[in-house]
Amino acid sequence: MAEEPAPAEAPAAEAPAPAAPAAPPQLTKAQAAEILDKVIEEAKNEELVKEVKAILEDVKKTHPDDPMAQQMQKMQRLMPLAMQKFGPVIKSYGFDESTLMVGMMQIQMMSMVGLFGVFSC
Repeated sequence: MAEEPAPAEAPAAEAPAPAAPAAPPQLTKAQAAEILDKVIEEAKNEELVKEVKAILEDVKKTHPDDPMAQQMQKMQRLMPLAMQKFGPVIKSYGFDESTLMVGMMQIQMMSMVGLFGVFSC
């Protein structure tokens, strides 16, 4: 008697694709201005100013002849400090550690095009 062929295996079920991360919030002009006002007020704190200056001096000493390394170190050290100091303000507008840069770019772009009257003619 001839052997029957084994039944074809069913294709393995594909795992569902991971959900796309939520899009960062889109700030309004008023929200961007509010964030700037709050951050500027907090940035006047003398302890924070000392801490930022110490980081910048250390980065410059550590990498005196390498501007690219300086820039990378500044980002690696100042961004966590910014989230620690300004996190509550930023989070209240829907941003988190993963979307902070997007929010900062939104604020920067709004100010560059003169929406705050900073650069308008």
